[in-house]
Amino acid sequence: MYLRILASFLSFLIPIGAIGVYSYLHAAGASRRDYIARIGTNLETSSGMIEQALKMAQSNCFGFFSDSAVGLVFGGGAAGESAALAERWRIPPILQRNEIAIGAYADRIFAFADGDDLWVSGGMNDFAFFFQSLYRYAEYDGETFRKRLERGKPVEALAPVMVSGPGTAASRVVPIVMRGNVADRSLVLVLNISADALERTLRGGAILEATRFLVFDGAGRNILHEAPELGSWIPSEEQLVGGIDSRATIGNRRYFVSCRSVGESGWRYVAVTPSSALVSAQRAITRMTIVISAVLVAMSVAFAFFFSSVIYNPIRALRDVVLAGRGDPDARAGDEFIAIRQGLDQLREYGARTKDLADHWTREYVENAFRFILRGHRLGGDAVLREALEREYRFSGTRYACAAVIFEFEESWYRSVLDSERLAVSAAAKEALLALVGEKIRIVALELRQDRTAVIGDISDEAAPALFVHAFRQALRSFSYDEAVLSVTIGVGRCRERLDDLSLAWDEAMTAAAKGGDATRMRIVEYDGAVVVSGAIYTPLDEQELLNALKEGDCRRLETAVVAVFNANEGRGVDRGGFRSLRDDLVATGRRFLAESGVPPNDPAARIDGAAADEAWGASEYRKDALDRLLRCARTGIPVSGETRKGGLAQTIARYVESHYDRGLCLERIADELGVSAKYVSKVFKEATGENLTDRIDRVRIAKAKELLLASDISISEVSVRIGIDSRATFLRVFRRVEGSTPSEYRTRFGTASRAT
Repeated sequence: MYLRILASFLSFLIPIGAIGVYSYLHAAGASRRDYIARIGTNLETSSGMIEQALKMAQSNCFGFFSDSAVGLVFGGGAAGESAALAERWRIPPILQRNEIAIGAYADRIFAFADGDDLWVSGGMNDFAFFFQSLYRYAEYDGETFRKRLERGKPVEALAPVMVSGPGTAASRVVPIVMRGNVADRSLVLVLNISADALERTLRGGAILEATRFLVFDGAGRNILHEAPELGSWIPSEEQLVGGIDSRATIGNRRYFVSCRSVGESGWRYVAVTPSSALVSAQRAITRMTIVISAVLVAMSVAFAFFFSSVIYNPIRALRDVVLAGRGDPDARAGDEFIAIRQGLDQLREYGARTKDLADHWTREYVENAFRFILRGHRLGGDAVLREALEREYRFSGTRYACAAVIFEFEESWYRSVLDSERLAVSAAAKEALLALVGEKIRIVALELRQDRTAVIGDISDEAAPALFVHAFRQALRSFSYDEAVLSVTIGVGRCRERLDDLSLAWDEAMTAAAKGGDATRMRIVEYDGAVVVSGAIYTPLDEQELLNALKEGDCRRLETAVVAVFNANEGRGVDRGGFRSLRDDLVATGRRFLAESGVPPNDPAARIDGAAADEAWGASEYRKDALDRLLRCARTGIPVSGETRKGGLAQTIARYVESHYDRGLCLERIADELGVSAKYVSKVFKEATGENLTDRIDRVRIAKAKELLLASDISISEVSVRIGIDSRATFLRVFRRVEGSTPSEYRTRFGTASRAT
C-alpha cells in the first residue's frame, strides 16, 4: 500500500516534467522573437521621434525666411536701411525661438546674408570671427558656408563634423544648410543637429545594453557610429532601403541587424545587436528555470515521501482497528477500506466547513484580524478575511482606506457627568458618528482604546476615496453643538490595495491625527507625506509571556521576555516616544498582575514607579527601567489561579473605590491604575459581583453622603464635593435615584433621630 501511494505521487512528476520542458522551449523561442521584435519596434519609435524633430526644425527654419521682421532687416534695401537697423534686434529672438522649438536636437542655429555679419540667438557677430573663434568646424570654414549664398540647394545636409568653441568640449554635429531669398537677397540659415542628442534618443529606446546604433544620410555618409568594433561595416543597400531585420556576420561574430528608413530626411537608422547578447539574456532565464525545476523536483520527491507516510500511517492504524478481532489476520477488507476513506473524507470536509463558517462569518473574527494587522503583523494570507468582508460588509475587496477617530472630552465634563451616563453618551456619540459615515460608504469600525477607534473603509469605487473623507466631514457637522465639551480628530491615511498594508495606513492616519491640522475642535486631517511615526508593537502573546513569567516568579524568563519585546521593536525603527509608550505598556501589565493578585493600587507594595525619563533616554534605558519595575512586581505579587484571578481583581477594584470615592473617580482612571482597559474593568467586576461598577461607585458615594448629612450641618453642595461629585445637580439626581428622596428630605427625616441617638 505504501509503495502504491508513493508511486502515485511520483507519477505526477512525469506529466509535470513534460509540461515544464515544453513550456520552457516555447517560452525561450517566444522570448527570442519578442526581443527581436522589440528591438525593431523601439528603433522605429526612436527614429520616428528624431524624424519628427527634423521635420519640425525644417518647418520652423523655413518660416524664418517668410518672417516680416527678417524681410525688413535683410530685404529692405538702401531706402529702408535705417528701418532695417532699427529692427535688427528682432533677429536673435526669432533664432532663439527656433532653437527652443527644436529642443535638445539643435546644437546651434545661425543666419547670414553676406560675409560681414552673422546672426545667432545671442546677437550679431563678425562673420570671420565667429568661424575662427566662437564656433570652429574641424573640416569647414566660413568660405564653405559663404558659397551657399550664391549657389546651392534649398536644403542640404553636410557631412557630420566636429565643432568646438571657447570653454566647451568638442562635439559632433550634422550641419543642415537652408537657402532662401528675402526680397532680392539670398539668405542662408544653418541648423546644426547634435549627434549626441541623436545617440541619446536611440540609446533611450534600447532594451539590451550591447545594442549599438548607426545613422546614415541619403548619400550614405555616416552621421552616427557608436560601434568601433564594427569597423567600416555598413548594411547593404537592400537592407537600408527596405528597412528589414536580418542577421549578419561581421568579423568572427554574428549580429542581428535591424534597419529603419522613416520620414522625409532620407536618413537610415540601424540597430546592431550581438547574437551573444540575446543568448545571454536567455541564459539567465535558463539558469533560473533549471534551479527552480531542480528545487521543485526535490521538494516534490520529499513531499511525496512525507505525504505518503502521512496518508499511509493513519490508514494502517484504521485498518488494524477494522481487522482487530477477526479470525483471519490476513484478511484485506476492500469494502471496509473504502468506507474508512469515505468516512475520513466526510469528517475532514465537515471539520473544514465548520471551521470556515466559524472563522469566516463572525464579526469577531474580522475585528480580531484587523487588530492583528493594525499592530503591524501580517496574516500570511488574506483570502479568508476578504471573503468575510465581502459577505458580511459587502466590501468589493480591491482598495481600502484607514482612518483614526480620536474622541477627547473636557475635564469639566468628567466632573459634571456620572460614569454610567458618561460612558453611555460617549458610546452613543461614537455610534452616531460611525452610523453617519456608514450611510455614505461601507466601513468596519473597531475600538482600539477608550478614546481611539479605527475605521476601515471600502474605496473600490472610482469616487469612493473622496467620498470617504467627505463622509467624515458631513458627520462632523452633526457634532458642532458639542464643541464645548468634546473634540474629535480624524486622521486619514493613504489608500492601500492589500489588507496587510493597512498597518501602514493606520500609522499614517495616527501621524496625521497627531499633527492636528487647524485649531477647530472638529477636524479631519489627511496624511500629507510627513515622516510616519511607527508605534511600538506589543502583542497579546508578548503580554501573556510576561504575565506567565510574573506568575511563576521566574526573573530570568521575565528578563528574556522584556529583552525580546524591545529588540523586536528596535528592528522596526521605533522612535524615542514609541519606546516610552512601550515601557508604559509593559509596566501596565505589571500593574494588572498586581491587581489580579489582590494588591491594591494604593498599597506601598504596589509602588513600582521608576525614575523620571531623561531626554537622552533611548531603547536600552527604557528597557532597563521597565525590567526593574517588572522585577519588583514579580517579587511583590502573589500568583493566583485562573479561577480566582477575576475575583481578586474585583476585590481590588472594590477596595480602590472605597478608598478613592471622594476624588474624580471614573472607569478610565481605575483602568489606568490597574493597567487594564475600562471595558475589562467593567466586565470583570460585573462577572464577579453581579453589579455594575458604576452602580457600586454611586452606592458608595451616596452611603458616605448619608453619613455626612446625618453627622454634620454642612451644606448640600459641600456634601457633594466631599464625595467626589462636583455638580450639585448631578448629586441631587443620583441621590434621588439611589434613595428615592432628595438629600434635604433625607436629612429632615432621619437627622433628628440620629443626633438624639
